[in-house]
Amino acid sequence: MVIPNGPLANGNLINHTASDIRAVESSIGVAYSDDIYKAKAALEAVIQQDERVLQNEGNVVAVVNLGDSSIDFMVRAFVKTDDYRDFYFDILPRLKTAVEGAGCSIPFPQRDVHLYQDK
Repeated sequence: MVIPNGPLANGNLINHTASDIRAVESSIGVAYSDDIYKAKAALEAVIQQDERVLQNEGNVVAVVNLGDSSIDFMVRAFVKTDDYRDFYFDILPRLKTAVEGAGCSIPFPQRDVHLYQDK
């Protein structure tokens, strides 16, 4: 007999909200034609200037992927558990504004369609 969620029922469950701090990870992409060092500096400034971010916890801004239409950054910031939800919902708009303020753009996937007509 197979019991769904057997490992959950028989194993250990870790409650992350019991921790004093939590990491918030966000992803944001910039165009290949943009200066990634300016974009990175702008993203770092967002987490350095937010009073909710714990500055000595190993926050990270790094390129994690060279995607189809963008260079993707991962932004990881550590906050107190009580600030997690508000920070989680605040961070993406602030990252977008910072990237655009640095003169970078956030691309979206585009496709070229070529129509050929048989004669």
